[in-house]
Amino acid sequence: MSVKKSKKKNQSGFTLVEMIVVIAIIGILASILTVAVMSYVEEARNATDAENARIIANALNAAQATDGDKMINTDTPWGEDPANINHGYVYIDDDEIRVNSMEIARILEKNGILKEGSCENATYRAGVEPQFLFSNDQVNILCKSTDTWNRYQICFVRQGNKIVFSYLAASDNNNRDNDATEDLADRAGGSAAPSYIIMGGRD
Repeated sequence: MSVKKSKKKNQSGFTLVEMIVVIAIIGILASILTVAVMSYVEEARNATDAENARIIANALNAAQATDGDKMINTDTPWGEDPANINHGYVYIDDDEIRVNSMEIARILEKNGILKEGSCENATYRAGVEPQFLFSNDQVNILCKSTDTWNRYQICFVRQGNKIVFSYLAASDNNNRDNDATEDLADRAGGSAAPSYIIMGGRD
């Protein structure tokens, strides 16, 4: 009889305290795993943005080599000396792409960054610096990152006969995030945009 009672006692289930401890441990492990997964996801998004920025810069660089004067035709230069420094840019967020000349837009369309026919339906916005806007249904790429930055820009300035490319990134409602800008520039294999360059053109 005593043997049978001992077996029944050993076969009893988990106590409530043991169940709570197990559930708590599972919850902690799940939260750690979620943070790790989200970190890997953001890292992949950052890498995608940097690669897209590099692709755009290469496309613009190739076009500039053949006919750069058409790319940079804005009347509102960046920099301290308007006579010698003029600029162009491609701004990308999670909803649109903006450029400051239709020639840049045509280069992007030719290279598949904008969808075919997008240049015929560009939205024009006047301001201190005119802009051409392309909404998410007109583009093949958008900003993927959400935490490190949520918008970025490929910038280029003409200094004499030379075109210099740089990168700019921002998060939240800032026009510039220095850490994000340095991060994007490093990943894209370029330099951070100078402090006088602004995000998204001049409204």
